[in-house]
Amino acid sequence: MSKLKAVVIGCGAIGTRAHIPYLSQHSKVNVVAACDIDENACKKAKELNVPKIYQDWEKMLDIEKPDIVSVCTPNYLHKSMVIGAASRGIHVLCEKPMATTLADAKEMAEVVKKNDVKCMVGFTHRFMQENIKLKSIVDSGEIGTPFFSQVRFAHAGPENGWSDKDWWFKKAESGGGSLVDMAVHAIDITHWIMGPTRSVNARVATLIKKIEVDDNSCLILQNDKGMSIVNTSWSSPVGINGILVVGTKGAIERPYGEPMRICKGLTLADGTNKMEWQIVEMENIIDGYKAEFNAWIEYVIDDKKTVPTVTDGIAAQAVIEAAYKSSANAIMI
Repeated sequence: MSKLKAVVIGCGAIGTRAHIPYLSQHSKVNVVAACDIDENACKKAKELNVPKIYQDWEKMLDIEKPDIVSVCTPNYLHKSMVIGAASRGIHVLCEKPMATTLADAKEMAEVVKKNDVKCMVGFTHRFMQENIKLKSIVDSGEIGTPFFSQVRFAHAGPENGWSDKDWWFKKAESGGGSLVDMAVHAIDITHWIMGPTRSVNARVATLIKKIEVDDNSCLILQNDKGMSIVNTSWSSPVGINGILVVGTKGAIERPYGEPMRICKGLTLADGTNKMEWQIVEMENIIDGYKAEFNAWIEYVIDDKKTVPTVTDGIAAQAVIEAAYKSSANAIMI
């Protein structure tokens, strides 16, 4: 078969560091164009050998008539661009978060369904090989029945090496701060491992930075398998990121940047039968972004439904909205 024609809307950090490079490397994809309103961003796309550069995304879609499009723009633009692409019969990979509101996410999903196109949400952490291994161990029953998980994603904020744009800090354009940017990943990972969220108790705050959105969040979620904690920060000088799952027969911990480890058994009160942590060996680790884009193309071509779709995007958006409401009113949602 001929290669899929791909275009990318948004040539900022995620567009030029992930979408354009990894799509260009794929043997079944031909990146034919990219679009951005920023001249410097357009230059970055040109440096990546993208043949055509546009500054009007709708014009690009109408002229190029691509098979697939990546939406890598500020959050408030996701809705119009996903709907615009889906209405043209184009399959869409939308960066997270899916939208800035739950209502918008649901409207996007309706248009995707109506036009019978595929839409994946860019929850990259699902494709990290260590996370896939962790989930397989949990699902195998090796640590017993899981009843608790904790996911923490923290760094110093998007302005520290990731992006120089200020839309991140404007509520109307971003939809929120660290909760929207980072907890959305943590929530999706939690759903993936522990099942859907049933209730939310959250505290979302701006603790350090003088910005109009939150820089820290802490959520307690009740879910199908038990309970989970999600903690994020945009003001952490040390990037502390990781996943912990506890079961009835042990626990597994996946600290990002360090070896994953597992502990099984029960240490008795007299100190006997002492549990010990053991390293989980990993082989043939594939870059998470590469795995993500491979899965996206397989989904489009072969309908392999191993990717997070609009259903997952809506589920994460619902928790985010509930967390803001819970925090504002000091109640459980």
